[in-house]
Amino acid sequence: YSGDFVDWGKNIGDGSTWRTLSKDEWVYLFETRTNAENLYKCGVTVCGKTNCLIIAPDGFTGTIADSYDATSWSAAETAGLVCLPPAGDRYSWGTQNDGIHGNYWTPDHASDSYSSFICVESNSFSTIFYEQRFCGLSVRLITDVK
Repeated sequence: YSGDFVDWGKNIGDGSTWRTLSKDEWVYLFETRTNAENLYKCGVTVCGKTNCLIIAPDGFTGTIADSYDATSWSAAETAGLVCLPPAGDRYSWGTQNDGIHGNYWTPDHASDSYSSFICVESNSFSTIFYEQRFCGLSVRLITDVK
């Protein structure tokens, strides 16, 4: 996120297929969509990886489990569930918080030095924070359904 670079997805393929979720889209997922509180779950174990965030699609009527093995996760993915693992972050002194929480960039920036991100922890998420753009946070790319 240096210079005028604002979206990781613009560097893939044709530059218009993939993109990073905006802060407004993250807020929609967690706060403003119908039944939002039942369409995500923090602290889920997926194939042995703990503290994952699971996000279900709009209209999902199932239940998000506390744990998935490979077989049950395959079925969950087919139902539209998405897993965001707690990848931690990287600063100039090294990496930290792997397996504890995940920070995911948005393409929105507050200034030339700071961009917004969401923080996912074992039992909660927080939107929206700002961090210096040189920090190494995770990126989750999406593509619009056509």
